Amino acid sequence: MPVMFVRGSNSAMSLRERAPPHWSRLQHEVAHMDVQHEDERTLLRSISYFADVSDRTLDALTPHLTFERLERSDTLWREGESISTVTFLIEGEVKLLKYRSEDQQVVVDLLHPGAVAGARALLEESFFSSGAAALNDVAVLQIGPAHLREPATRDPELLRALWRHSLSQKQRLIRRIHDLAVSGAEPRLALALDHLAYECGIRQPREDGSMGVIIPVPLSRADLAQLINTRVETAIRQMSDWRKREIVETLDEGLLIRKPDELRRLAREASSHTELSPRL
Repeated sequence: MPVMFVRGSNSAMSLRERAPPHWSRLQHEVAHMDVQHEDERTLLRSISYFADVSDRTLDALTPHLTFERLERSDTLWREGESISTVTFLIEGEVKLLKYRSEDQQVVVDLLHPGAVAGARALLEESFFSSGAAALNDVAVLQIGPAHLREPATRDPELLRALWRHSLSQKQRLIRRIHDLAVSGAEPRLALALDHLAYECGIRQPREDGSMGVIIPVPLSRADLAQLINTRVETAIRQMSDWRKREIVETLDEGLLIRKPDELRRLAREASSHTELSPRL
């Protein structure tokens, strides 16, 4: 039984019939792949969470998976909401939000293709500790925790995937806490963009022979302010200063880091307690 499409259609269709435009070029946290998917089983294996699980487990999961597309600013879930599905991000970026007040938000983290949300509901009834909104066009696979929990009791690889995910999420949260504790908007923003460059950056040769990095995430000035817990006006001034110094430039599709070494120097000076991402 095929994976079902649930957004924008009243009839059930196979995932391949309504696949995202760039489905065969999914970006993962480990590698960039170029795969022609021939069936749903192969499709699921392209998600790192399911890479090593057995065919029997995948066949048991497939009937319960749903595919959904969302547009920029669409809400995936709200802070405090009960976790009713485990979500696998296939395409696009999602921001996790904490609300300080009705009109003030802080971006706790950014999720990229390959990320998993809501997995702790497999262990116990749980609630989302932050809200989530799409930063651009997003595609996700979702499954109810109960449908994932039972196969996990039979397949050790699925349990190991849950453990790896939980550990990774804890490490990311610790890093974000360290980054947000750094004094000054410039070093916090340098750290944030340095991490983004590593996680989803694309190298781009420049005319002078140096190498720039494109961050293909459409971050508004408000998004940047929320990412480093500062005022929008401060984020605007900082980005204007970096543009004049030819460090970072804003593009329609994201950000271009013209001087990655300079940005990394600013990030390195931010705090001796903050671990930088490996070089892109």
